Amino acid sequence: MDVRIPPEFPAFVQYRLGQLSTRTGPPVKLDIVVNKAHASWSASALEETQKASVAMRFRIRAADGRLLGEGTGVGARESGSLDASGNEGAKVLRAACYDAFDQFFGDEANIQFLNSRR
Repeated sequence: MDVRIPPEFPAFVQYRLGQLSTRTGPPVKLDIVVNKAHASWSASALEETQKASVAMRFRIRAADGRLLGEGTGVGARESGSLDASGNEGAKVLRAACYDAFDQFFGDEANIQFLNSRR
């Protein structure tokens, strides 16, 4: 099933950008476009499984709109238990979103674009 990005995601992005930014360069804008967000649930006699996958496109722009860098990040998570709680699906999706962000910014070049003095 297709799903919406968790409402906590913008706060996570702000927090993580605060960790990654040197705040010495000019202001930049980060555009995030969700290409795919999918979640599923399955059950067997032994286990309930929650799965989520996301693919996001990231664009880092200078204050004047110039494109400094862009790319994608993907994340996928799975959790299984004997009796998954109602919140388990949201946790799995949230973790997949965080992983997509971290994958994109795991590339040193993207951190450099974020902190660019251009």
